[in-house]
This record gives sequence, structure tokens and C-alpha cells, in this order.
Amino acid sequence: MFPTVILATLALTNREWPSGLRVLVGVIAVIPALLTAASLFDQLSLWRAVTGSIWFVAIYAGIIWAARFSLGPQLDGWYPPDLVRVAGGGILMLMVLFASLMATGI
Repeated sequence: MFPTVILATLALTNREWPSGLRVLVGVIAVIPALLTAASLFDQLSLWRAVTGSIWFVAIYAGIIWAARFSLGPQLDGWYPPDLVRVAGGGILMLMVLFASLMATGI
């Protein structure tokens, strides 16, 4: 769920990003959460799966809300150097890819 927390927070807090990019990052963030919620329906009764999914969304919404203070833009306008931003973005995308491959079992 690490990619969900990081990417959803980035998509919600970086308002200077183009809206298409924010939507794309948000959609990528939702994929692991949907796979996790779907697994609940495979293993539990319908009632328990629905209840578990609601709690799952509520807990992760709180985590994403709290992470916005760390991952959102700084109020003083400070940004890390370009090299750090590019390397961090590349590493993050590799982590998302790896987590997606693990979740799908490929």
C-alpha cells in the first residue's frame, strides 16, 4: 500500500501539476487499493468484505490525509534540486511497478 499512500498524496497536493498528470497518478495510486479490496471478496462473506472495504478506505484516507503535510509542496516555495526530484521520481515509479507486479503475481 506504500504506492497508494505516496502517489495519492502527491496527486492530491501538487496543484501546480497539469490536471491530466494528477489524474494519471491518482489512477495508478488506486490500483493497489482496488486489488487489495478485491481480495477481501475472495476470502470473506459479502457482508464482511463490504465492511472490511469500508474500514480499509477509511484508514487509508486518514493516512493519505496525514501524509499531505510531509509530501505536499512547502509553504516557503522550497524545492529539492532537480537531480533529487528526477531520481526520486524514477525510484518511485520503479517501486510502483514492482508492487504492481507483486500484486498481480507476474
